Order: sequence, then structure tokens, then C-alpha cells
Amino acid sequence: MRVLNRDFHISVDGQGFTVPKGFRTDFSSYPWFCRVMVRFDRVDVAGVVHDRLYYEGKTTRAYADRIWRMTALNGAHSANFVQAWLSWLGLRIGGWIAWRAHAKRRGNVY
Repeated sequence: MRVLNRDFHISVDGQGFTVPKGFRTDFSSYPWFCRVMVRFDRVDVAGVVHDRLYYEGKTTRAYADRIWRMTALNGAHSANFVQAWLSWLGLRIGGWIAWRAHAKRRGNVY
């Protein structure tokens, strides 16, 4: 885990997102079989925003995952189309574990 040392602001699909200073993130964590195809530095920014959306729980999981994919596809060091979509697929398959853990922490037990 890493801690942000300053506020992080990004705009995705016309919507602004802010991740506050002090937020703890693991950047992008995705299944090992995706890691051989996608370098972490191509999707780290996407992971920070995604972690915050999961943590807050103010959106649907599908929306948070969509924002991850859109962020991964954009920017100076973005993932290519195949890398972003394969990683997103891994996120959709395994992301429910983190989503559920955050829901329990917030008191939204499934």
C-alpha cells in the first residue's frame, strides 16, 4: 500500500474525480495472469481513482470499473486497447472481492 502525499485530480469522460492527500492505495491490483501482459505503470493512475471509488461506494461497481478502463486508455502513459480491456476483464472477474470487503467496512453487508 502507498499513501498519496498530495491531492490527485483527474477528469474522465467529462467528470472530475479527486482523491485526497493521505488516501491509501495499492494502485492497480489485478490477477497475476494479466500482469504478464500489462505493465503497472500503464494503469497505476486508473488504480488510484478506482480504489477511491470502491472505498467510497457512492457509485456502482460497474461504473467504477468503467472509469478504471477509460482512465487506463487515456493519458501520456496509457495502456493500449488490448491491455486495458484484458485488465478490465480481470477486474470484472475478481473485483467483487474488494468491492464486497469495502461494503462490509461501510456496513452495507450483502
